[in-house]
Amino acid sequence: MITDCAAYRAGRRVEGTLDLDRAAAVCVEDDTFVWVGLHDPSADEVAAVRAEFGLDPEAFAEAIRYRNRPEVAVDGEVLYAVFKTALYVPEDERVELGRIVVVAGPTFVITLRYGASSELASTRKDLEAKPELLCNGPCTVVYAAVDRIIDDYIPVLGGLDDSLREVEQAVFSPEVAEHAERIYRLKREVLEFQRASAPLTSLMMHLAAGRFPMVPQSVRTYYGGVEDRLVRVAEDVERVSSLLSSMLDANSAQVAMQQARLALEQTHIATRQNADMRKISAWVAIIAVPTMVAGIYGMNFDAIPGLHSPFGFPVVMVVMVALCVVLYRVFRRSGWL
Repeated sequence: MITDCAAYRAGRRVEGTLDLDRAAAVCVEDDTFVWVGLHDPSADEVAAVRAEFGLDPEAFAEAIRYRNRPEVAVDGEVLYAVFKTALYVPEDERVELGRIVVVAGPTFVITLRYGASSELASTRKDLEAKPELLCNGPCTVVYAAVDRIIDDYIPVLGGLDDSLREVEQAVFSPEVAEHAERIYRLKREVLEFQRASAPLTSLMMHLAAGRFPMVPQSVRTYYGGVEDRLVRVAEDVERVSSLLSSMLDANSAQVAMQQARLALEQTHIATRQNADMRKISAWVAIIAVPTMVAGIYGMNFDAIPGLHSPFGFPVVMVVMVALCVVLYRVFRRSGWL
């Protein structure tokens, strides 16, 4: 969708919205450039914009091709820049990445925004309120787009910081639990964000240093300020990434210690159960002796030795007690009792 198409003369917007099929004709006027803004454009809209400004099909197709890292390329007098945008989704603890493609020529600039983040309508209004800045030409729009992208990086860092604090509280809470999956997920999002934002620093350095001739000297100082902001963003991202690594190590150590304690407790329980089983077995063996003797003499046979002797009962009782005492001492000595 074409969100806006306007001509700017001497840093001020020409009243009204410009039709795309007139954009190239307006560009030839002195001290004038055209800014065409698109959001999630269709293939037909992209083809129409490219044809209107006579851009090289291969260079333009390469510029709008999806890629994981920001890039800047030059084709003749046309600057092709691809920047990654970011939006933090706190419900999913996810960084949603988009991109902005800026194609800047001597008399025109085309911005193609993909994704929900870093809308450029407010950026356009801010620039229109600063004609002394906008009169520097199309490369000013490149600077303003990057500046807006960095503005949107700040809430992303804030969201990651909030999630990091939640993880820290969970990891160091009295209740030990496994948080590795959540930490890994956050770490992956941080790395994706770092991959999208870190290359911008070197790109701004090249733009500020005048490596690209189409960037006028009057605009290079602005790129230098953007570079400083990106350095701070990179430091914050590195800090969050480092703290997440520390949280992962701490949680892994806690879980390992908890598992070791559980294993030790299970060993103690098994030891106590074995001791109890030995005691039970020992008492069963001791009780088995009088049970066996009583069972033998309780059978209905008349020819059992000592059955009719007046000393039979005392002798049997003494023998049973003696055997029980012997067994008790044996089990006591072996540690079963």
